[in-house]
Amino acid sequence: MFDDDDEHDGTDEIEALCREALARFDDSDLESARERAMEAIQLDDEHPFPMFVLGLIAEFEGDIPAARTMSELALRTAATNPDAISLRVQVHLHEHEFEAAEELLRFG
Repeated sequence: MFDDDDEHDGTDEIEALCREALARFDDSDLESARERAMEAIQLDDEHPFPMFVLGLIAEFEGDIPAARTMSELALRTAATNPDAISLRVQVHLHEHEFEAAEELLRFG
């Protein structure tokens, strides 16, 4: 998913927290998923994986402005990650920005 080739302290822990957050999201435990993602952000506030998770939660809850912000942050450091691209496409579709979604899909 969001494998970081750089050797950052805490990367394994960040990814483990985000995987746990996604599992809780899949179980419809949104608050717990959000808490795990926030724990990951506290370890590295520029890692794209927690931004993706928070964007996914926001998109699910219908908070499209928050989903847009989180997808932008995730794409800033993971521009070719298919999960980050997919989230951003979903945001574009919610906002009826069909040309932007199509352009991003061509890029991704």
